[in-house]
Amino acid sequence: MASKRSFSEMEKPEALDNSGTTSSRPTKRKRFGGKPKSKSKEGSVNALKKRVRTIQRRLQRDDDIAADIKIELERELVAHQATIEEKAYRKKRSEMIKRYHMVRFFERQKAERLVKQLKRKVEATSSDDEDTEELKKKLHVAEVDLAYTKYFPFLEPYISIYPKKGPKADETTPTAKAALDAERPPMWKEVETALEEGDRALEKLRDRNPDGGAIASTTDLDSSRSFTSSSKSKKVETASKKKKKSKYDEMEVEESEGESGSDGFFEQ
Repeated sequence: MASKRSFSEMEKPEALDNSGTTSSRPTKRKRFGGKPKSKSKEGSVNALKKRVRTIQRRLQRDDDIAADIKIELERELVAHQATIEEKAYRKKRSEMIKRYHMVRFFERQKAERLVKQLKRKVEATSSDDEDTEELKKKLHVAEVDLAYTKYFPFLEPYISIYPKKGPKADETTPTAKAALDAERPPMWKEVETALEEGDRALEKLRDRNPDGGAIASTTDLDSSRSFTSSSKSKKVETASKKKKKSKYDEMEVEESEGESGSDGFFEQ
């Protein structure tokens, strides 16, 4: 009859290292189904928000912080907040442009055709003609319509000035021409006023923020970029210092080993 195996023989073999030797450390099991943590890129909105929270916590907790460091942190905080607002504005602006691109494009084409037609008619008629004043008024409306399609605020829902024709409408008359005497939306008056003031006023109207948030200035963005680049350079500098230090340590170890080896060689 065979002898029974002892309890020690029944134990599981210890985990092996990469070198093949046994290790007393427990093996780590891979977690299945878990998503890897994504690191936020430096300069992205998430990275800026994280940095803002870090600065705010430090300013709230550290009462004994040096005055020059506090001023620098406050400046960095303002710059990053301005950059976050500017990035949010640009993102929303891009989305709204894509949403209303087609309707603005078609209405701009209609307004351009109408302006050309009315200009030709005004040039063809004499100044003494009774219809000239009426044509000039219609030309002014068409020119404001054209500016409306170009400079309507990007961040606001676009309101059409040339709605679709009804069932009783004349199919031979173009939509833009038929809508010359129609009621215009409230924004039309603002565009008319801006058109009289000049291109600067039109661009300001087009890029205005309805939420009232201030768009980041060029100086704020430049300072934010400088803070980001300076932090990058500091990281590179510390990494290079560590690398140099490790090289010096290795050289010292090699020298000490060489010295000890030479002493042992001459010993009798």
